Amino acid sequence: MFCHCGKKAVIETRIGPLCKEHFVEFFESCVFDTFDNFELISNAKNIGVAVSGGKDSTVTLYLTQKYVENKNLNIEIEALCIDEGIKGYREYTINDLKRVCSDLKVPLRIVSFKQEFNYTLDESLKKINTKSCRLCGIFRRYLLNKYSKDYDVILTGHNLDDEAQSFLMNIFNANTDLIARQGPITGVISSSGFTTRAKPLFWCREKEVFVYSLIKGFNLRFVECPYASSSFREVARTFLNELELEDINVKYNLINYLLRILPDLKKAYANGEIKRCKICGEPSSQEICRACYYKKQLA
Repeated sequence: MFCHCGKKAVIETRIGPLCKEHFVEFFESCVFDTFDNFELISNAKNIGVAVSGGKDSTVTLYLTQKYVENKNLNIEIEALCIDEGIKGYREYTINDLKRVCSDLKVPLRIVSFKQEFNYTLDESLKKINTKSCRLCGIFRRYLLNKYSKDYDVILTGHNLDDEAQSFLMNIFNANTDLIARQGPITGVISSSGFTTRAKPLFWCREKEVFVYSLIKGFNLRFVECPYASSSFREVARTFLNELELEDINVKYNLINYLLRILPDLKKAYANGEIKRCKICGEPSSQEICRACYYKKQLA
């Protein structure tokens, strides 16, 4: 494959094969346009970036800082890491994360499952009979919201693949209410208990994020979570990747369809009620949030 400039291409994109230089230009424009078009950080003074040390969150942190500097915005940036305590995985990504944050001179805050729940994820799964990704997701979202109260917005590293997988999974599970929460800025109902979450990599394919991280020399280890292979998300991921081999636009088409129906879905669920958990006081759809429900099982 060759780029339009005649140089050897490093990746095939939706606008054709691109060389290293033109790919970096394309990728960064895609992210910066997402910031602008969806006003992800408009009027923000303090931004949190949810980080893990993986490629997606590292690229999000790097390009958020670059965007803020290019626009000469008066915004403070802090990296927030949730350490689940997954042995043989998280300790490596955190080491990479500490190095990246040090290089970028971005303050890093680490909150752990062990600190909050007295058990790591590995230890919790030995005491609770539930799916690993379900428990991890509940605890991660809980901590991400609890410790992001000082931010005007928190940015996550969710990419186009993640969004397409979530959309497909929610369709299969008939979770219309969860589809309504998707999009470049998540959620339906505004609440003082929720920190706005936004996704700068919304239009970026996972392969593109991977190639960009290699070109920029972040030197990440790209280790996979040992629990990921058994998840429903992995099934959706494999299915969409196989479809993409036939049509590179399949994920874009899926998400474009999501954006067309999203306004009506958000309107349909706009009058929903947000309660407060009777135990921790955090926002919840039930009297006791799922995090506290599982915390009681660990006690």
